[in-house]
Amino acid sequence: MLTITWAPAHRAEWDADAQHYVDAGSVAPGKSRRLARLADPQRAFKGYVGVQCADPHLFAVADDQVARFFVSVFAHGRTITLRTFPTIAEALTFARSVHARLPMIVAT
Repeated sequence: MLTITWAPAHRAEWDADAQHYVDAGSVAPGKSRRLARLADPQRAFKGYVGVQCADPHLFAVADDQVARFFVSVFAHGRTITLRTFPTIAEALTFARSVHARLPMIVAT
């Protein structure tokens, strides 16, 4: 069973717009912040949902900052994927789809 543990920094009312976290100072330009931990030991699954603020100016690129949500997924201690999404709902849907495809670990 997939469990989600939300961090105190998570604000459910901001789930549709990552920019709120930047505007509130919860995540700085060029940084990221975890908002939830996903886990299912029976599938050796672990993941994180968070918010990031990409700042191209840090790399001398003339472009605007972009705030977005991310999901990182690990299985059996290995990185499966890191993806970004416009909303937390989309990030969670993706994480759940990866989780559902992983086999259960059979105890021996």
